Amino acid sequence: MKLNKVYFITNMFPHYREAQWREILSNTNFFAKFYCSKDNPISIQEGKFDKESFNSRIKNVKGYWLFKKYLIWQSDVLKVCLCEQYDSIVFLGEMNILSNWIGALICRIRRKRVFFWSHGFYGNESSLKYFFRKFFYKIANEHIVYENRGRSLMINCGFKSEKVHVIYNSLDYENQKLLFEKLNKRKENSFTFFRNNTLPVFIYIGRLIETKKVNQLIHAFKNVNKFKQLCNLLIVGSGPNEEKLKGLAKNEIISKTIHFYGACYDENIISNLIFNSICTVSPGNIGLTVINSFSYGTPAITHNNFENQMPEAEVIKEGITGFFFKENDILSLERALIDMINSKINFKAECRRVIDSYYNPTYQVKILESIMVDKLKTND
Repeated sequence: MKLNKVYFITNMFPHYREAQWREILSNTNFFAKFYCSKDNPISIQEGKFDKESFNSRIKNVKGYWLFKKYLIWQSDVLKVCLCEQYDSIVFLGEMNILSNWIGALICRIRRKRVFFWSHGFYGNESSLKYFFRKFFYKIANEHIVYENRGRSLMINCGFKSEKVHVIYNSLDYENQKLLFEKLNKRKENSFTFFRNNTLPVFIYIGRLIETKKVNQLIHAFKNVNKFKQLCNLLIVGSGPNEEKLKGLAKNEIISKTIHFYGACYDENIISNLIFNSICTVSPGNIGLTVINSFSYGTPAITHNNFENQMPEAEVIKEGITGFFFKENDILSLERALIDMINSKINFKAECRRVIDSYYNPTYQVKILESIMVDKLKTND
């Protein structure tokens, strides 16, 4: 039986997509091929595979970036759309990539099924951005979005419910599951750098940049510990705001209640730090950090303004897998930290259940099969 050929046109191959792409490329119900740009200027580590058969199905197309930040064109995409033989094509649904507009239109003219894989609408678009985004999205036959909120916004904007599919997101599920199981069997205190390492530890993990608002976390942490030390704070990452944040936390660094770990990309170390923390906190948007946190059974705290959030924030359920606070409200963040300290909830089981059920590559491929293989069989 002839396999349905599915081509994916995306911006780059980041290392955190390795497990997802491996699952897609390994699938035997459809044949997948990826086109992406390797020459990204935004310092995201590129993924790689050991299997040559996989590497041969990941094709490089040159990318052109505006201000070394915005991808606006990918060479050879139009040639692929015009000349290659495929059944369905999945574009990264970002309207700033002009080659996607033309490529998707070419595919529609060729009567190929066009999908956009994107966040969908955020809900905070200006009138002009909303107009162009909606116009762009209408080029595709169907849409793949990360979360239910994105799907709801698409439907509210006039897109048919049966044409918008939620796929969720994932990281290196199998490896993280093994690490979680190992850590669950041998519990040990890894926080020797704190003065009192018997107290609960809050962890921030990510880039130390303005938009992550780590300064708010430091202020809230200080206030929580104002009269009596109740917790420690671990900050993992580096970035342009690092020295400024260290200055803000100077006394706490000296007293060993706040520790700046630095950048870390070793998943064995990261898993240990997250697993042994009481909670991951991201005062700005949280993104894939929450998936990383839940993978090790650790709940999360972030702000509740979903218009300024990444889609993955939806995975947090108040009092079940974490807590929300009012955006930019340090007092509200303090209350969330205290609620977490005082909570008697067993978060680990529920956090892992969510990852095992939805946020893994196997589930994502199942969704792709349902819309690209099963639906075609039904139409036949």
